[in-house]
Amino acid sequence: MGGNGRKRPHNGRSRSPSSRVLPFKKPQFATPPSSKSPPPRRAPDRQPGAPNSNPSRPGFASVLDHSISGLPVTQEDVEQVLKLSYGFPGSAVKFFRWSARLLCGDHSPYAWNLVVDMLGKNELFDAMWDAIKSMHKERLLSLATLASVFSSYVIAGRVHEAIMTFDQRIRPDPDSYAILLEGCEKEGNTGVAKLVFSDMVAEIGWDPSNLPAYNSLLCTLIRGPDGVREAVKYFETMGEHRCYPSMKFFREALDDCLKRSDSKGAEFFWGAMMEKVRLRPDTEMYNLMIAMYCHQNEIELAKRLLDEMICNGAFPDDQTYNVLLEFLIKCRKLVDASIIFSEMIKNECSPSLDNCQEAIRVFLDTENSTVALKVWKWTVENYKEELEDTANLLIVGLRDMDRLPEAVKYAKDIIDRKIKLNSSTLSKLKESLTKAGKDQVYDEILWKWKFR
Repeated sequence: MGGNGRKRPHNGRSRSPSSRVLPFKKPQFATPPSSKSPPPRRAPDRQPGAPNSNPSRPGFASVLDHSISGLPVTQEDVEQVLKLSYGFPGSAVKFFRWSARLLCGDHSPYAWNLVVDMLGKNELFDAMWDAIKSMHKERLLSLATLASVFSSYVIAGRVHEAIMTFDQRIRPDPDSYAILLEGCEKEGNTGVAKLVFSDMVAEIGWDPSNLPAYNSLLCTLIRGPDGVREAVKYFETMGEHRCYPSMKFFREALDDCLKRSDSKGAEFFWGAMMEKVRLRPDTEMYNLMIAMYCHQNEIELAKRLLDEMICNGAFPDDQTYNVLLEFLIKCRKLVDASIIFSEMIKNECSPSLDNCQEAIRVFLDTENSTVALKVWKWTVENYKEELEDTANLLIVGLRDMDRLPEAVKYAKDIIDRKIKLNSSTLSKLKESLTKAGKDQVYDEILWKWKFR
């Protein structure tokens, strides 16, 4: 294809500098196609990749040069013209070549992708591969390019031809293999991913710097039906060649193990990350492992990780504490729960409303009014909604524990905060206050309640 594309750095996968990606829906035609028939396509006089125009007609480029010479053309102009030219691929390619001269060959990667997509959708595969060769030479190929190629073959019903043609026309380099594996990852195709990976190893060998390829393969496998076992097998094979994935895969692996409740798999990848790859886990990684141990009722191991993470430069956040607090309450390890609650508010982390409500309920059930009130005081200062049920539970709980003065005190405060006390709660307070000969106190509460 004409024009020299923008040079890409040799290391790393090629990526478009623009955030735009190739559209997966077919762009609008210049003339909207009928809903009952395929879009009209004008048969080109030649293949768009042919070097010369039809000699019986004026050259397309010469017509443009004559008609709009001197007008500036930008990359965005070219992209807009190409988007509207899917019904006229021959003329679009001529325009693309002509505009390359005005842009000094500096077409955007998006424009190149549009040309590839347009030729593929019009089943002009030879011309499409000519364009891909030019992109490959300039290191402009991306996942969007390959996705367009394969989608065009799929639409044409020629999937197997696509794979064979790719091998014959372009010899993939590490970047191309990484892009192919990323495509397999997005599609979740473990079978093709393993074939591509085997082909990559046979063609270019093992390279510790080829992290994107290792990440994509292992992420694809870990999501498969036999995920952890397959991922472990390939991970160990990579390890024999001193090739390892990056943190991206380990985060994916731990998240998948958590979903599957696979503590053994999680421990394998955690140990490999720490000991073999020598990666330092961040707070998010610790949160995944702590959640894993909590779900397995291994609370002591979860607490050990909480103590260990600070030494590794990771600091607990709201999620860390809330996961641990939730399971400490659930397992009725209330001393530890009280300690974690105090620690997290000291470190300016926020217990969730659900955890606060459950903590108050459990501490009242065990007649630990001191901690229940401590949690309530923090809760009522930090949450303004959905407090009614817990407020009523607190007043009834204090009353049932013969903590009548505190029940009265907090009932008045709750009413002042415009949190609704139920009539049943007031009836229980009235009963206790009447027995204690404190009808006047109840009248004060009732007056507040009526005129709140």
